[in-house]
Amino acid sequence: MTISFLGILGIIALGAILLFIFGFLLLGFYEEKHTQKKSKEKP
Repeated sequence: MTISFLGILGIIALGAILLFIFGFLLLGFYEEKHTQKKSKEKP
């Protein structure tokens, strides 16, 4: 029971970390695109 509980907890933790990293990268990419658009408008 303990092993399965730890396994489930590990999977949840791994998923949360991956989701956080993916979200952070996506946010950075969006910010970069947004700033590029802004710089294009204002040379």
